[in-house]
Amino acid sequence: MFKCRKEEAGLTIVEVILSLAIIGIIAAVFIPMFTMSAKANERSKAALDSTYVGQDVMELAYHLCKSVPFDESVGRLEEALGKELTKPERGYSKISDKEFRHKSGKQVIIDIGIKEGYEDLVRIYVEVYGKDKKQLEAQYESLYIWEGSGSSEGE
Repeated sequence: MFKCRKEEAGLTIVEVILSLAIIGIIAAVFIPMFTMSAKANERSKAALDSTYVGQDVMELAYHLCKSVPFDESVGRLEEALGKELTKPERGYSKISDKEFRHKSGKQVIIDIGIKEGYEDLVRIYVEVYGKDKKQLEAQYESLYIWEGSGSSEGE
């Protein structure tokens, strides 16, 4: 009279628990990879920003070594560099004579001196720190010929 029909269209509780366990295992493997990738991207971005800030300062110092007249002291070059850096379009603010803060939060320390024994060479040393000034993120050092100095005029 009555026929029993068995329909197997649904999932059993065991299948549901098993599929959730498999999804959890897969997620446990891949989520740390995504977080590590995000942290690496953040560190990479910070290093790249520091590189651009340092490069900007070094290029400006090079330009000024070619355009600022030599007067036996680096004070004039430091003053010109400070003036150029604090122009609104450059995005730096002055902290002290040798320290500047970029609009990205990076802090730049600039040391300028004449290379000992070579009065026409100017040593430019730039350090770029993060926002908290605890971590050195980039540093540059270069020697530039200061145009108009005594020993390079006759050549």
